[in-house]
Parts: sequence; structure tokens; C-alpha cells
Amino acid sequence: MPYDHDVNVDVFHTFCDRYGIKVTREGVTVMTEFFEGFECAR
Repeated sequence: MPYDHDVNVDVFHTFCDRYGIKVTREGVTVMTEFFEGFECAR
């Protein structure tokens, strides 16, 4: 499956909810954008 920003935000937000990590959707989006800024090692 090709990378999709919105899907990744949803997955990360679900992860946070399941593990009791209190973060807003906006916070998840900011963190996701941070990780997307890294270059692929390949």
C-alpha cells in the first residue's frame, strides 16, 4: 500500500488512544509531520 499521510495520522492516533497516551489529533498530526521529515535510509 502506498504511503498515505491521513491514514498514518489515523493509525498513530488510534495507537495513542489504545495505550492511554493523551494527545490531541492536532498533536498527532504535528508528530506525524515531524517523522515524515526524515529521509528514507534506502
